[in-house]
Amino acid sequence: MLYIHLEKVMVVAKESLLKNLLKINGIYLDLTPVPKKDMIIASHESINGDYDNLTKMFKKHSKILNKEEQFYYIELYILSESLINKLKDIVNN
Repeated sequence: MLYIHLEKVMVVAKESLLKNLLKINGIYLDLTPVPKKDMIIASHESINGDYDNLTKMFKKHSKILNKEEQFYYIELYILSESLINKLKDIVNN
């Protein structure tokens, strides 16, 4: 039972990390409207090298953040001031 709980915690942690990295890179992704069955099928297809459905799903359920939103997430999740400044310079160029 503990193993199953830890496995669920790891899935949530990985999902949270992915969402935060996407926000830092200027992308907001919300896959909550996607049915679990569709996500499983698209994930399985991608394991076999077919990324079409997963790519379509990501494009449909993501949006590009404006610079101010992206800077907010950079400052929220990045601890190093020098890295924050480097990332902001990259976004501005």
